Formats: sequence, structure tokens, C-alpha cells
Amino acid sequence: MGVLTDILDYSLLGAHLYILLRVRISKEEAFKTPFFYWFFLTGMASSLSVVGFIIAVLFTFPADYGWGFKTGYMMNSCGITFATIGKALISMHRYSVMRTTSFIEDV
Repeated sequence: MGVLTDILDYSLLGAHLYILLRVRISKEEAFKTPFFYWFFLTGMASSLSVVGFIIAVLFTFPADYGWGFKTGYMMNSCGITFATIGKALISMHRYSVMRTTSFIEDV
């Protein structure tokens, strides 16, 4: 089961990063709104937390290299925190856009 979950984790992480990259480099004007900037930033923070988890869990660090585990844990914690705050801001922005009758993004 461990190999299957690793393959699934890496595949989904790669697909997530691909989608974020495509949205970010798109020439479409709709993707230049504040919503998609926050979408990109929170997506990168979520990906950073996954990478930090992989570093902290999959590698065995001897006591001399404990900074490796601490770095992975720090990346995971910061990524999760920023992604959660960013998603809350996206939700508030979406709520404010949905409350207007014209659905204008510049709220």
C-alpha cells in the first residue's frame, strides 16, 4: 500500500503544479484577477507543505543532520498555515463577489 500511496501523492503533486503553472502563464485576462493570484499563491503553499512532508517523513536523518527534519517540518507548517489563510481570504473574496449583483471581480 505504501508504493501505491507514494505514486498517488507524486502524481497528484505533479498535476497540481502543472495546473498552477498553466493558470499562471495563461494569457487569458480572467486569470489576472485577484482571485487567481491568491489561487496560485495558496496552491504553491499547499505544494510546499507536501514537499516539506516528504522531506520530513521519507528521509532518515542522523542526529548530526537533524536540521533536515526541522527544515522539512518548517516547510510543512508554514505551507499549511499560509494555504489555510489564503483559502480563507479567497472564500471571503468569493463571498463578496457573489453578494454583488454585477459579479464584478474588483471588490
